[in-house]
Amino acid sequence: MNLDIMTPPALRGAYETDLREAFPPSELKPLADMEGMRERGIYEPLCLTEDGGEAAGYMLLWKHPEEPYVLVDYLCVPARLRGRGVGGTLFRMACAHAKKAGAEKLYISAHSAAEVMAAYWALGCVEAEEIDPRHAAAEPCDVQLERLL
Repeated sequence: MNLDIMTPPALRGAYETDLREAFPPSELKPLADMEGMRERGIYEPLCLTEDGGEAAGYMLLWKHPEEPYVLVDYLCVPARLRGRGVGGTLFRMACAHAKKAGAEKLYISAHSAAEVMAAYWALGCVEAEEIDPRHAAAEPCDVQLERLL
């Protein structure tokens, strides 16, 4: 499997298919916002591809210039590939990518469902030492996590 930064057309395609399927409209920011942040260099849409080139998952990272972390804005594995370790592979490869780029940690505002939390705990995430009030206020039912890199 390979991890690549998505091109604008690839981001558009992922948004129109897998991201729309995985996230309710109220949780999915407008594509134009993602594209604008990508153009400004603060948003990095990553795609995990299988050896044949087919997309296996996405992790969209939001780089906060004034913060020591990178926000995991979205983590998405298409339904057809869930339960096969793809999400873990994607997460580990994205962690290595973020660390190489200079990030100290990933910050995750995660849904509090038991299966979601179990996955993040298994990937080495812990409750965030410092809660970012912007994310906590935006998603008050989410659990604020971090993964040191």
